[in-house]
Amino acid sequence: LALLKRAAVRASALHGKLEQREREEALASFKSAKTPVLLCSDLVARGLDVRQLDAVINFDLPATMEQYVHRSGRTGRSGASGLVITLLRPGPDAAAFARGVARLRSRAGTAVPSELAELLAARAESAAHPSDGPELPEGPQDSEPDAAERAQMSLLDFAAAMA
Repeated sequence: LALLKRAAVRASALHGKLEQREREEALASFKSAKTPVLLCSDLVARGLDVRQLDAVINFDLPATMEQYVHRSGRTGRSGASGLVITLLRPGPDAAAFARGVARLRSRAGTAVPSELAELLAARAESAAHPSDGPELPEGPQDSEPDAAERAQMSLLDFAAAMA
């Protein structure tokens, strides 16, 4: 949150460690557009009912496709359109997630975004021709960062992109 605020992005946050009054204030600020960006933990986001939510940005991969559908469903309610962006870091979890989203969209009869199709095609191509160049690491080579570290890294990437 502090990173976004330093980048002059008006934002507030909702998470399990806030008192109920603080949660209500953050949500009211978001709904009134005083703070157009609301950062939510997955657990807190499940209880939100916000009309006209224009976009959801997933900084961390949802654990299941069901969670992805639930998060994505926060946009585009009642026939409105919405934008869902999921930040992917290289690795087997991201690859499995990308394949799952492509399958979901195909089953729903909606187009697979070109960026996702290109990512999947490139991954399939590199798997088909492993001797064409050095292999890229599937994920962190050192110890795996915990959830808080991953969230901070993703948020840093997002803030840098917005600056």
